[in-house]
Amino acid sequence: MQYEVELEDNIPGCPNFKWKEALSLPSWGSHAKPSLEEIENISKTAYKMEVIRALLNCPLRVTSWLRPKAYNKAIGGARRSKHIEGLAVDFQPIDMDCDKAREILLPLLPGLEIRMEDKPGSNWVHIDLGEVINSRFFKP
Repeated sequence: MQYEVELEDNIPGCPNFKWKEALSLPSWGSHAKPSLEEIENISKTAYKMEVIRALLNCPLRVTSWLRPKAYNKAIGGARRSKHIEGLAVDFQPIDMDCDKAREILLPLLPGLEIRMEDKPGSNWVHIDLGEVINSRFFKP
């Protein structure tokens, strides 16, 4: 079952992130309609994003958050991407290089209980709340 949220509202408990960021599907020019489980996952992930924003001491521009399966496939996302569940975010720190942001976050990954893609030179940072298999810092 899908739920309606007010796109301009902040995600509860998160003063810096709105539903429109979490649900944006830019390639389709629309927004996802989340399930209750996805709403809960987005809320958990948003809390981590607030902590990351404070640690980096700069605003973050979200480029990808929840991706329905069809959208994820259409844009070439990983088949088991945590974006499908609302448990992953790609973002760009404002006024900070993405490699610098990864450098700052890398030693903090265990304490934050997040994973991060090892993608030097990319213009985004990927974090997710996926299960740690081999390492919190992983190759996509």
